[in-house]
Amino acid sequence: MAYGQKSALNSGVLYTDRRNLYLNPHVTKELYPSATPFTTLIQNMSMVKSPDPDFKMFEHEASWVNMKFQQNGSVTTALTVGTETADITIDGVTGQPYLGLKVDVYADAGAGVPGTYKGQCIVTTMTSASVLQVTPIYKLASPSFANNDIFVAVGQVSGEGTGAPEATSDELTIAWNSCEIMKTPVEITGTLHEMALRGYSSELARLRDDKEKQHKILKEKSFLLGRRKGADYTAAPSHINGQDGKILRTTHGVIPFIYDESPAANKIAVTMSTYTYDSFVDDMQIQFLYSNDMAIKYAITGDTALGYWSKIESSGFLGNAGVTINMSPEETKFGFNVRNLRTPSGLLRLTRSPLMSQGMAGIYSGYMVIIDPENVQHVTYRASKYETMIQDNDMDGQKDQYFSDEGLGATLPKTHGYFIMS
Repeated sequence: MAYGQKSALNSGVLYTDRRNLYLNPHVTKELYPSATPFTTLIQNMSMVKSPDPDFKMFEHEASWVNMKFQQNGSVTTALTVGTETADITIDGVTGQPYLGLKVDVYADAGAGVPGTYKGQCIVTTMTSASVLQVTPIYKLASPSFANNDIFVAVGQVSGEGTGAPEATSDELTIAWNSCEIMKTPVEITGTLHEMALRGYSSELARLRDDKEKQHKILKEKSFLLGRRKGADYTAAPSHINGQDGKILRTTHGVIPFIYDESPAANKIAVTMSTYTYDSFVDDMQIQFLYSNDMAIKYAITGDTALGYWSKIESSGFLGNAGVTINMSPEETKFGFNVRNLRTPSGLLRLTRSPLMSQGMAGIYSGYMVIIDPENVQHVTYRASKYETMIQDNDMDGQKDQYFSDEGLGATLPKTHGYFIMS
């Protein structure tokens, strides 16, 4: 005589076929539900529709910000206040000098860095764009002009009853980038499409969700690390040929853009075990030297870099244990946490990027990529879309794809930079 099973054993038909062991058979926990903070940020900063997949952007560095020039050759006669000098040939011009420009004069301490102060002069004659004479109005001790002396504009003065000086002007410069065609296919057989499976409501739904995230992550990686052929952001595009001779057009990402174009001073290597508060203040002055009016920048940050700042917030800097940083409050308006790192020079908004720590072999975990939100934008040529039923007519199944034709618009490399923490 057979008896029914009286307890829940871990074997037999009761275990393998009859027990429902799934807490929720249609829910699967994903390791990375979302990992594209950089794309989200630039979409919120600025989204632009381009009329062409290769696009130009204007940029302009105002000549009046740091007007200066250097002497090219020697004028050995001792300066006399009120007496015009002989011809001075100049080079290294930032902002064209003109009549009445008032300048402080410094010796060159090396590499164009002002050294010993010599006095103040007025540009009183312009022989040509590269030759002028100045009249001293003040001198310190008994200086003479020398090769590579630095003249820094400190004002302008015009004579009573004179007309307007001759005007000077500069021109805009051109920056280039391209939109990149990105496709991520989704494919399923007719049999699997109809099959009842646990884990998701349907296998097609699972594949669509998974491939959508893959599409976004590959787009994020392109915006962070992609390169154009030739890598010169001021040069017209030159593309490569792919399969069947089809053009492959690529976008230039923000990290290569900074690596290639930003000043060396903006790319800062930090040894975390010896980094001091003094260095932090100096480095942030460099990063905010060229900034927007609000002095706010964003930093896409790997786990090593973000962890370092969190430790400093709690424990203080090396040699300055009582000196901490302020990293609050947190914001979530973009759908993820943004921490506010307040520096003496401006506000740096830190955003954690899981991809920089895990999705790129951990190479960029120590990076903190700093961008000026006014000089980075998300550019689309064609709207992103999900295309369905693109399979051949005789296929027993369904093939779809995610499609994007987008790129990154980045200009004024002096406004961006990065830290590498190790």
